[in-house]
Amino acid sequence: CASFAATINFLARSCSLRSSSCSLYFKMGSSKRRKMSSVKVPESVLKKTQRNEKRREREAQAKAQAKKNKPGKRKEIYKRAERYVVEYRKDEAAKLQMRRQARKAGNFYREPESKLALVIRIRGINQVSPKVKKILRLLR
Repeated sequence: CASFAATINFLARSCSLRSSSCSLYFKMGSSKRRKMSSVKVPESVLKKTQRNEKRREREAQAKAQAKKNKPGKRKEIYKRAERYVVEYRKDEAAKLQMRRQARKAGNFYREPESKLALVIRIRGINQVSPKVKKILRLLR
């Protein structure tokens, strides 16, 4: 505590910024509090502490709001997952039905391939090594 007070006094003396008067409190060994004499604290330090307090309050409010919204959000996620499960089961049943129909007709059912596109944008083929050029041309 003494080093804290010394630091504040040093800052107040050495800082050429406009200063504001501020009463400082700090804890003594037990739960007693002692008021220090009015010490000049740089305005930038005061602004920083105020800014940090406001930030802490905002974060606490956001955390409380998130905690409040969490149960509803979990239910929504669970419902969405259930819809996906129903959709996937329906697709599997449709594929099984198609396989059976094809087998009954004496044919084969070929499952559709996944629809995936690999898109690469190259700004220019100049100043590219020959091997890479060849690969890029093959990928066209």
